[in-house]
Amino acid sequence: MSTQLWTKRVCATQTVDAKKEAVFETIQGPIDDTIDPAEGARSIASNYETYVKHEMQQASDYYKLGSLWCNICEATRHFGSSKAGALADLLIALYSLPPVLDDSGQPLKNVDGQAYWTGLPESGVTFGEYGIDIDHVEDYNDEEEAEDWLKQAPSFHNATAFAATISTRSTPDFGMVFHAYEAFDLALGDAVKPQKTERTAMYLPAAAMWTRTGGVKLYRFCAGRSGVESAAADVLAQGGHGLSLGRWSHWRERFEALALAEIGEIYQEIAASAASRMKETEIDDPA
Repeated sequence: MSTQLWTKRVCATQTVDAKKEAVFETIQGPIDDTIDPAEGARSIASNYETYVKHEMQQASDYYKLGSLWCNICEATRHFGSSKAGALADLLIALYSLPPVLDDSGQPLKNVDGQAYWTGLPESGVTFGEYGIDIDHVEDYNDEEEAEDWLKQAPSFHNATAFAATISTRSTPDFGMVFHAYEAFDLALGDAVKPQKTERTAMYLPAAAMWTRTGGVKLYRFCAGRSGVESAAADVLAQGGHGLSLGRWSHWRERFEALALAEIGEIYQEIAASAASRMKETEIDDPA
């Protein structure tokens, strides 16, 4: 589906005013390479400046900015890895803009203390809920329902490509390391879980994608050398669960084991390639 058709489809499901239409065009521009991400970011900020300065002071209006993030999330789910860089650069450019100031010259922040636009308020939470999130496989019991569950795979993998891409291009990582950890845990967890075939098809390619696109960044998090502040990393480090060189090695060994397991030739190759990339990362970027 072209970006124009995607825009029309999304607009058809929403009440669209001139501001939203301009934002859709802004999202579409970097994807089509018709406008620079920095120009797109300035356009978004310009469209929302009056709203942020005045209307956003009312808690009931916060959902309006959420619609911006939801539409960007929809784009990350629709467009594949070839467009992930354009979407990542758009958000990074928005993050890099000067803060929006109130009448006294102080940066405007949301209720959680995140500044516009340097904090990208609500964007991370929105991506977790509406971008990369999918239904739980445990909710499906028979083969037909499991097949329906797998229909989420393309959107999930596209969103994963975006998460891995933006984590490698930006400081901070916008909390995307949490999604990396979850992808590895779901694909490589030791526990014997139901729906093994469906889990492999959904989660193994996503985890492998992190080794291909965000492997070096993730390895540096595990080695404690990333130099990037991340609330997600702090959370993961609690209770013995989180990012460490030991966990990195464990994941690589699990990929190596799956490469020899009876999971189908395609997934064996995916696992073997992921293990090989992780080993190369260890050699090229020693702790």
